[in-house]
Amino acid sequence: MGRKKRKQLKPWCWYCNREFDDEKILIQHQKAKHFKCPYCHRKLFTGPGLSIHCNQVHKEKLDKIPNALPNRTSTVIDIYGMSGIPEVDMIEHERQKFGLEGEDEPPEKIAKEDESIPFYPPPPIHPALPFMQSLCPPMGPFGHIGLQYHMYHHHRRLLLLQLLLLLNQLLQMTKSPPRLLQRLLFLPIHLHRPT
Repeated sequence: MGRKKRKQLKPWCWYCNREFDDEKILIQHQKAKHFKCPYCHRKLFTGPGLSIHCNQVHKEKLDKIPNALPNRTSTVIDIYGMSGIPEVDMIEHERQKFGLEGEDEPPEKIAKEDESIPFYPPPPIHPALPFMQSLCPPMGPFGHIGLQYHMYHHHRRLLLLQLLLLLNQLLQMTKSPPRLLQRLLFLPIHLHRPT
């Protein structure tokens, strides 16, 4: 069975904890209730924008966001819709909404999920050839069943290219590569480094 989907939170206003059906409606609410200038009734987009507007236009210092909860009156936090809400407050709101105790999921459920996912270590790199990485893709829990035809041929081309590069490096390491090795691999003679 698949993992249980987490319930989606409705957009909510950080300043007054009110929920909305759509984020566009939330933004309209914030502009009308929280980001409206108390002097000229101009609607702004963010709290810091409102504070700057009041300082520059009206020469008045705005101490708190209008119509906000007592502990959420900061004019420094830049919130627009649901973006900019402090992570701590998002977690707290989710905990209150769904009645969770501290964490998103109970620890025993997290441990159960971790046990169900098998761990496959990466394939080892051959110590003699540190510059050549593993040529095969990692196998899943059911092997290479999911590879399609085009992926198989693309993988073959990459494998052949890596093999040719490796042989070219081996041929460059030796001053005079043996002709028998070149004939067996059908490599053109110009691939190795000229002496």
